[in-house]
Amino acid sequence: MNIKLNIKSMIKYELLTKKSYNNIDYNDVDDVMNLLYCIVVSNNDIIMLYEEFYDIMKNGDKLSKEITDKFLKLLSYTNQFVTNVNEIKDNKNEENKEIIYIKDIASYLVVYLKMDVNYVMNELKIEELHLYIDAYNKKRKEELEEERLFAYLTMLPHIDTKKFDSPKKIYPFFWELEEESEEIKKTDEEIKNNFNEIMKNSKELIDRINNTNNKIQ
Repeated sequence: MNIKLNIKSMIKYELLTKKSYNNIDYNDVDDVMNLLYCIVVSNNDIIMLYEEFYDIMKNGDKLSKEITDKFLKLLSYTNQFVTNVNEIKDNKNEENKEIIYIKDIASYLVVYLKMDVNYVMNELKIEELHLYIDAYNKKRKEELEEERLFAYLTMLPHIDTKKFDSPKKIYPFFWELEEESEEIKKTDEEIKNNFNEIMKNSKELIDRINNTNNKIQ
């Protein structure tokens, strides 16, 4: 039995579960079973319903042991290159975060980057995937910012440009709000450090004055 965690099997997982592969929970038995099923049917010349696969795995026979052993070895191998198999996440619980689907990334790699479809679907490794996810996120941000700029230019004759002097003022994206929040934190920290330094210097100055006064007396 060929057990291979490739893009093709990840996409099948997304179609089967109706959720992003990036949100898979390897501590959840159902999630793992769904993934295993998709790996098996994607990389072997068989047609099998999920219920049939589940019965095979539940029976614990020689075939189920072979599948399980190969899958565990695959995860151990992958973990050499990524700290955690769940590392590639899209933070689904954070408000306004865009859910990233592997099927969309695969489409982008093939259609826009003109990568070989067989390589993308069958050979691209999970430990390499985060590189393409980062590239996808960057490209997606650029597209959204371009769309917002076009909308802003269209609205320009009808808005108060003193109040809305940039597209960001009309509709800020979550990553911009995060950047502003980080900048505010950084500024607050600098102010705090400066204040502490001023207080330290003031204390030293007061101590020196007191010492001088004591010597004079």
